[in-house]
Amino acid sequence: ATILYNGPVLEHGFNHPYQLSDKLLIAYTKARTNQSVLCDFPRDAINMTHTVENGDIVLLFTDGVLDNLFPKDVEMAVRKWQESDSKHNTTALAVGLTELAVRVSQAPNAHTPFQERAEADGLACQGGKSDDIGVVAARVVQTEPAAEPSNPPDEDRGLE
Repeated sequence: ATILYNGPVLEHGFNHPYQLSDKLLIAYTKARTNQSVLCDFPRDAINMTHTVENGDIVLLFTDGVLDNLFPKDVEMAVRKWQESDSKHNTTALAVGLTELAVRVSQAPNAHTPFQERAEADGLACQGGKSDDIGVVAARVVQTEPAAEPSNPPDEDRGLE
């Protein structure tokens, strides 16, 4: 398992990731908390296009996974999944990565990417970071193009 593309960390600044939201949710949050809300709208989203091949595994996950797992941890988890009997079950991969990230997030002495970024910003931080943790895993499967409908020409069906 090799990571072919690892997207940029999408954040406004350290520990302030992009927050996709809408105007109603922002107004509701402001009204309930009486605080300003940092958010990003769908029009602010970054669109990316990548070429994939049959059999590729595509992983999408929240910043809580990136805060707690290094790329090598993700590669090891994918390799373990590929070697298991459930290698065609991408749900098992997503669940396994989620469980791993949750375990690390709860470990008081874990060495994490979040800790490294915090220390680079001059902040003391130790252990995993509790955060939203979600994973989507998919396998690219090549399919045959849909066959053209085999309608006979109009004259063969008695139509003029």
